[in-house]
Amino acid sequence: MRIVKKIDNKNGAVSVIFDKVIASYSFSLPFDVIELHLRDVDTTIVEDKKAVICLDANNPLIVENDVRAIKTLIMRELFRLSFSPYFPRTVGDVLVGREMIKRGLGDDLFYTYYNIMMKTKYGQTSNDYIKANLPWIIFRGFDNYNSSFLKELAEKLTKKNREADKLLNMLCHDKFDEASKILK
Repeated sequence: MRIVKKIDNKNGAVSVIFDKVIASYSFSLPFDVIELHLRDVDTTIVEDKKAVICLDANNPLIVENDVRAIKTLIMRELFRLSFSPYFPRTVGDVLVGREMIKRGLGDDLFYTYYNIMMKTKYGQTSNDYIKANLPWIIFRGFDNYNSSFLKELAEKLTKKNREADKLLNMLCHDKFDEASKILK
């Protein structure tokens, strides 16, 4: 497997952390090339035998060089490539997050989501409401204490959005195919 990184010098810490994470990653990745980019959005793209992981360079945890959070963000994208590369990102976040919790990475995931939530200014859009509520859905059924904590935090940070509640309800009840249809 060949690794390609497109990162500017000010984000060199991300490159070093990526090297350490990819070297220790224990699951098979069926790609000939994996590229890491720092851009303005979090996304993962799969094209045949090539995977492109894009992390949001404006994410406050990347800007602050929070090693623990950056490691978790990279690990999340590698898990996405291993377990759910073809689901819409929102559905994939739930599947990947739950898989990470099962594999003992729940504390790191909680740390990362909590810090993201605390440093994000949420608007009144459905998308903002969904982003704020995904973390507690991910923990629901696996770690109910952290799920409840993140749910209460989401309620304080956003206003209720009835349009998005149907999607969140489907994700809560593992109706991933139906949620994927709504997102498309």
